Amino acid sequence: YFDQEKFLLTRYGGKGQLGQSKIDIDYQATRFKAVNGVLMPAQLQQVAQGQAFGEIKFEEIMVNREIDEEMFKRPTRNIPVLRQKTK
Repeated sequence: YFDQEKFLLTRYGGKGQLGQSKIDIDYQATRFKAVNGVLMPAQLQQVAQGQAFGEIKFEEIMVNREIDEEMFKRPTRNIPVLRQKTK
């Protein structure tokens, strides 16, 4: 969902795990904070089946932060390969 006046993303959702079940979960922004002139969601409410069941609060929002490129490398795979003897 987008706010019609400021075009802020106020609600989005997807599949999530709740207990032993996978259900549709929405994340609804309940508070925004200006960071370098850009409004960012600072608090989200988790909603499932029309009921709020959790809350996420961001303690710090940082923009244009240096990110180590190692973070984007594919992890090495350590899967053993079984081979047969050829006759």
